[in-house]
Amino acid sequence: VLAAVFGPQGRVIATAGKDRGIRLYDVKTSHEIVPDKSRATYDEGHLYLASSARFFRNGPYAGRRFVTSGMDGTVRVWQLDSGAEIAPLRGAGSSGALAISHDGRELAACGRNVKGRQDYPILIWPIAEVEKPKPVATELHGHIAEVTALEYSADGRHLVSGDAAGYCYVWKRTATGWGNPQAVNHKPGGRPHSKRVTAIAFLDADRVVT
Repeated sequence: VLAAVFGPQGRVIATAGKDRGIRLYDVKTSHEIVPDKSRATYDEGHLYLASSARFFRNGPYAGRRFVTSGMDGTVRVWQLDSGAEIAPLRGAGSSGALAISHDGRELAACGRNVKGRQDYPILIWPIAEVEKPKPVATELHGHIAEVTALEYSADGRHLVSGDAAGYCYVWKRTATGWGNPQAVNHKPGGRPHSKRVTAIAFLDADRVVT
């Protein structure tokens, strides 16, 4: 098991693992919730190992959908009640870094390194784009190693990211999109970690923990 997360109201747990599958469990009974086998569902998972899962906790899909990512380079959106796949979002990296804005209207994931580029992007999809035939993602550039951790601030105005080289950045939303990243350093010219950042979060509006 590579990830486990509680759903809204703490009634459901979703897990993602090396067997590629996604599993949902009823917290009260500890039993697995088995989806309708007559259609493609989340238990068929990703083409390669599934590495992370997140639930929508606010917004139009709160309690209705959840998201997973895996080493097959996709982020997948699933219907919670039926287990059906809503959409595969392509172009993601293999680390599984994933975040949903607190208002439930935006989804961020690590992007893969594209040949000829010297950085690893962050991909951001408005939730309204997800069900379109070819959803378009906004790309944020600045990391020189794969993005391994992502989180939104509570007010949605900032996004913090960490990468496999130990660097962390804070991105600020502007009237026209996202501004240039600000490095998070524990000392001038340094970096928070000497190796991979595995988790990152906002303590409050002004502080980040990695």
